[in-house]
Amino acid sequence: MSHTPLLLIVDDEENILHAIKRLLSSQPYLLKCTTNHQEALDFLRHETVDVLISDQRMPHMSGMELLGQAKLISPSTVRILLTAYSDFEVMVSAINEGLLFHYISKPWNDESFKESIQKALLWKQEQDEKEYILQQRLSEVSNWSQTISHLQEQVTDVQQRMLQATLKIVELKDPALYHHCIRTSLLAALLAGHLPNYSEQDIAHLKIASLFHDIGKITIKDEVFYSSNRFTEADYNEMKRHPKVGYDILKTLAMHKNVQAIVYQHHERLDGTGYPRGLRSEDIVLGAKILTVADVYDALTSDRPYHKGMSPKEASFLISTELHSHYDATVVDALSKIVADGYDSSLPKLYN
Repeated sequence: MSHTPLLLIVDDEENILHAIKRLLSSQPYLLKCTTNHQEALDFLRHETVDVLISDQRMPHMSGMELLGQAKLISPSTVRILLTAYSDFEVMVSAINEGLLFHYISKPWNDESFKESIQKALLWKQEQDEKEYILQQRLSEVSNWSQTISHLQEQVTDVQQRMLQATLKIVELKDPALYHHCIRTSLLAALLAGHLPNYSEQDIAHLKIASLFHDIGKITIKDEVFYSSNRFTEADYNEMKRHPKVGYDILKTLAMHKNVQAIVYQHHERLDGTGYPRGLRSEDIVLGAKILTVADVYDALTSDRPYHKGMSPKEASFLISTELHSHYDATVVDALSKIVADGYDSSLPKLYN
């Protein structure tokens, strides 16, 4: 203990206080003695007291009551009770309630009295050191948490920039594909908003997945991607690579697993006839089922090199005819409501 210990002695008898002063006069302590319990409590409120020694039998407030209030005011102060043997039960109760570190019996032995104070100060020093170590560790944890939070913010910022750059690549490769991804994302979010129990976080993941669902197409051979003819089987197999490629790209960018799964599964069908893995309804995440409908609807209503896009009602009806084999009923029902309400995208209706 680097500072001079401060002791507060409380007893209603002046002669007892004088006796304690004489006993401790040669010790390296600062002493505050009082017969008034209120003065003692006020002193605790304004000073850092190391040890409080209080008599048990005092008028107006017992020693145990004083220790109880002292614990609330200054929990780190070590509390000692001066008590007669007849107060044994009170003393045991005080120890059990955590109000008391030690007791000194009246009449006391001088050496035992001084030894009790030394033990109390040693115990307080140990507790203070433990508290200091704890606070240091808590501070370290707090600093680490702040550092991790800062790093996460940096990672998020870098990730967002990489996503923006990736989306820019899509736009540069084919503006029509870029606009298709934006329209699909908008529609997917609208569809999700009509579904019960689809959380805001899930919608956020769906928006991102929808924006990047065709990112894998940037690796498709140009002669296939830009072909104005209907696909041959070889062309179709080439095009079918894009969900897996998109999944690999988003995995490399450390996107949320839900986003990865939606992109990977957006060409799966309920009856298992989709690709790339032929998953059936129960194995397809809901986000992918939503994206599938939004993707197909936008493709059907967009102009292609070999046919003009359908009207919203025609596309909605065609999707509903494949309700049980390809598309989720609740999602298709949401699409029907949105189309009936007059939904139409103002973005360019081109698709490749």
